[in-house]
Parts: sequence; C-alpha cells; structure tokens
Amino acid sequence: MTEQLDLVQIVKRKGTGKTMSKALSDDDLHALAPLLQSTNTHAATKATLITALIMLEKTDAESRWFEHKLQDPACQILPPDLYALFFTSPKSSMDQIIHNLLNHTDLSESDMNRGLDYVFDSRNNTTKKAVFLEALRLKEETQLENHTAYNYLLNQSHHIQTPLPHVIDLANPYDGFNRNLYCGVFLAPLFGSIGFPCVLHGIDAIGPKNGVNPSKLLQAMNKKTTHTLSEAAEQLMGNGWCYVDQSVFSPLLYEQKQLRLDMVKRPLLATLEKILLPIRGQSTHLITGYTHPPYKQKMTDLMAHSTMTQGTLFRGVEGSTQLSLTKRIRYRTVQLNTHTEHFLDPPNMPNYDAPPNDCLADSIDTGLAALNGEPSPMRSILLHTGSAILDTLSLMPYATAWNALDNALQSGKALSHWTNS
Repeated sequence: MTEQLDLVQIVKRKGTGKTMSKALSDDDLHALAPLLQSTNTHAATKATLITALIMLEKTDAESRWFEHKLQDPACQILPPDLYALFFTSPKSSMDQIIHNLLNHTDLSESDMNRGLDYVFDSRNNTTKKAVFLEALRLKEETQLENHTAYNYLLNQSHHIQTPLPHVIDLANPYDGFNRNLYCGVFLAPLFGSIGFPCVLHGIDAIGPKNGVNPSKLLQAMNKKTTHTLSEAAEQLMGNGWCYVDQSVFSPLLYEQKQLRLDMVKRPLLATLEKILLPIRGQSTHLITGYTHPPYKQKMTDLMAHSTMTQGTLFRGVEGSTQLSLTKRIRYRTVQLNTHTEHFLDPPNMPNYDAPPNDCLADSIDTGLAALNGEPSPMRSILLHTGSAILDTLSLMPYATAWNALDNALQSGKALSHWTNS
C-alpha cells in the first residue's frame, strides 16, 4: 500500500492539467521505475500518470527519462500490455480512439459514445478506461464531447418527475469539502420550510478530496442515505427536502468509483454527475458552482444543455454553491439560450474567518445550532447563500428571502422539517 500511496502523490503533482501540473523532481523520476514495475501499484494509476507524461509539457529531465527509460522496451519499466497500448500501433477501435486523444484529436459523437460504452462495460480493461478519461480531460473536452457524455449519463441514470411547482437542486461537487463548514444539508430543509422543496444528491465518498459531503454528514447524524428514488421523491413532496444517493439514481456511474479513486484526478464524470437532476418539478432550478475560470463557460453550456428550467452558476466555496462571507463573488444566471453575469457582495454582518478544526464535526455542531435558532457561524452562511439563491432565481428578493429564512430558523420551523425527515 505504501508503494501505491507514493505513486498517487506523484500523480497528484504531474497529472493535474496544463496550468497546475508541477515538474517531477529527480527523486520522483528515480522512484518512478520501481513504482511502475511493482505489482502493488494499481494499473489505472500507472495509466493515468503515463497519459499525463505523454500529453503535458515535459521538462528536459522528464523528456530524457521518458525517451531513454520509459519508452525504451529494453528497460521493461511498463507491463507489456501498458507498453503496447501507449507505444505500438492501435490494435482495436478503442485503441485508436485512445491514440487520437493522446494526440489531442477531438472525438466525433460516435467515437465518444464508443469510448463511454467501453468505460461502462465492467468486462473491459481498466487501464484503457483510465487513459480514455484522463486523455479527454488533458486534451480538454469539446462542447460536443461534453454534451454527448451528458446525454449518455442521463440515459444511464434514473429520474423521477414530481408535480411540485418548484424544485431546487443543489449540485455540489461529490468529493466534498476539506477546508470549510458545509451548509448544504442544513440549507435543504431550510428551503423546504419556506416552501421551496430542495434536492440533495451525492455519493458516500470519492476522490480526489474524499471530503465532507452530504452522505457523510447525514450518516453521522443518523439520517438514512439509501432511500429509493420514489421514497426520496415522497420525502421531498411531504417534507420539503430529500437526499438521493448516486448508487440509487445512477448505479452504473457509481460502479466507476474504484476506477476514479485509482485515477486520483477528476475525470469528466465528476463534472457531469452533479447536474443529472434525479428528481424534478414543473420548474427545476439547478444551482451549481465552479472554481477554475475555464470551467465557467463549460458549466454554462452544460447547464443550458441540461434538463433544468433555469439555474445559477456560482464561483463558490471549494467549487460549490456555498457563498463566501468575506469575498465578492461572481455568478451567472443561466437559461436555455441566454446567460447573464453578475457580482454579489458579502453581507454586512459579523463573519467567522477561522477554518474549522474538524470539517465534519464542526459542520454538524454549527448546523444544528443554526437550526435550533442559536448563534452560529453556520447561520450567516445559510442566510447569505439561501437568500442569494432565491434572489438569483427570481423566486424571492434577497432581503425578503433573508427575513423569511431567518424567521424559519428562529421559529423552529426549519428544525421541524429537519427532524421530521
């Protein structure tokens, strides 16, 4: 396991992408050969790293190591099947698709679907799946590739339509937080308590952060996270909020969990899984976030392509829908054919800048305190984030929403929606 962890750390440095990837040190390069030769390191992790070395700009030292060590068959650094995939002529249609990606060639809709068919077939080679997904990301997915993949995942997933006039979908990154309090699980019942049903969804744990997410928080507070889709929809209609797990609404996507953990970095699947909208209303409002500027337009395009009615894209905390209390934030309101850019200033009120000592425990303590109407760092986060969401969706003006949400916290109404779930 130590060897796998060592390889993972090298992947984290080199496999990040064009702008954030770091040069490998001489020590890294010296350690690589035995790690790649070891049977204790995972094939998908090896494949992810080699893909990054092929596709990203290399330093002189990396180039020498690549040409004189990795690419030299006499050195036998790679297992034969992995060496053949990268350094010999394609032997199958999937190999050809992979070689096209490694050469930064965009895929057609049909080739994209063939690649996804390969990934989602459990009988197929894990190494090729990892290379396909990593090469797509490093090449940078085109709009056609993104939309084709979204349609594919949508068709592989389960959804349910409700008669509710409005449903708010909080589409946060599934790998969670590791630096901030997490408000989503408390915001959902708060929204429900003032008449705006809210859906949470996620996974038990996933990389690269493996952070605090709704599933971990709900389980820690003895809330059920394995409702069927129908049970979750009933809870949404009856109590104003619900959580539905990826293992329930998209089991084939959930089956890729180990592959993604071995790849270390976020593949395209991480971008798309959060906007599949498993439970919908007559109007479905998608709220999601981004971190890196290139993803602003990609997410805008995907939101417009999705099945939502309208949505808001925030540059929120850790790429989420949660808003900072100290920074002016950028956001976009998105509809089918239009989007509009805006800025939102932080609220003029006391804030709590100190990061949590324990993200999970501190989120629970401060969240429950807020639901009980007690002073809490989470109260400010809930009121600012919740008011901004309702305002940007034109469901309720910011000041009106703030008062309604605050009254629900102070009166115990939000707490009753939490406890009755």
